[in-house]
Amino acid sequence: MIRYIEKSKNQIINILSYHCCSGINAELLKNFTDDKWANNLAFFINIEVDFPNNDFLSKLNKTHTIIFYSVHLINVEVLANFLEKISAKIDQKNIFVMVGYESQVQNLKQNLSDKSINDISIVSNMLWLLWTLEKSKSVKTPDIPNPSKKFCIFSRRYVEWRKLIYLDLLSKDLLDVTHFTFSNLHPDLPDQIARPDKMIQDLPDHLLPYIDKINEWLTNVPYSVNYDDPVSADVYELIKDSHINIVLETHIHKENNNIILTEKTYKPIVMKRPFIIYGPPNVIRTLREQGFKTFRGIINENYDLIQDHNQRRLAIVQEVERLNNLSDVEFSETMNECKKICDYNYDLVMKYKNKKLPESFLNLKIFGNK
Repeated sequence: MIRYIEKSKNQIINILSYHCCSGINAELLKNFTDDKWANNLAFFINIEVDFPNNDFLSKLNKTHTIIFYSVHLINVEVLANFLEKISAKIDQKNIFVMVGYESQVQNLKQNLSDKSINDISIVSNMLWLLWTLEKSKSVKTPDIPNPSKKFCIFSRRYVEWRKLIYLDLLSKDLLDVTHFTFSNLHPDLPDQIARPDKMIQDLPDHLLPYIDKINEWLTNVPYSVNYDDPVSADVYELIKDSHINIVLETHIHKENNNIILTEKTYKPIVMKRPFIIYGPPNVIRTLREQGFKTFRGIINENYDLIQDHNQRRLAIVQEVERLNNLSDVEFSETMNECKKICDYNYDLVMKYKNKKLPESFLNLKIFGNK
């Protein structure tokens, strides 16, 4: 599903992928647009269409300029087919594409080149990353050379698979060395509350020996920092006061055959902390495709190859347990090994931040040169 804006200024029709259609993404777009234009994006998004759509294509003419935005990963082949249909109606030089990730730029260019389409302007915006960087600036605490906890993990939205990783960590006493939050509700659906007597049902067999401990822990939910503000500086502070961030991504499965990276993955990167990610299989590989380095050889990242969600979760918990069982000297040496990678990743973030838009985009006079 894609939405588009009709009759916006200067005969520009703006096409936005579904994930761009919210107030938060209008805020993201301010990295590249003036405030008025970003607000217009949020205000005028009111037409949903399936592409290719003949009604939409029939409205195009040579005077139009098309701008396509996406924040998340999208299906490059589908987008290329869509752009091919548009390029049959208007000049390729009047088509501008912002994809969510740098790795998709070359993939899309190659796909279009195979269709003899070579004059469409394509850039990445990395908006989730830049937004996360901006939010991290609210952290006032100086860097902490000796964090008080080995790990941190956060979840403000109750999902069954998230509950299970917390209970696995609890069963091995790993929450004792972890900053954590855990909620029994959905922030957007406050009436849907998971009660302890429901959460304790249908536990996997390996957790049954810990039933009393689990019951006591669940009775005390939620464990919160600041659920009213998902980008609260408190979470960033806790990441800083931890050695390793166990990231719980939004999904543990692919969305429309795509692996979606959100601010959850980027938080430890902008805070210069190593990470373990419980997301879809190959999420670590996807992050490397964006140019980032990960910690294989230091942290066992074989979990990223495991297709079964439960087995992947157990492999992550096993690696967390291994790291926790290192001697103080071994753990310190492991963190020192991670530091160069963390610094490299942060430097890459700054390169993305300082990247300038091409003249072709700036000449549209709707983008700031930020």
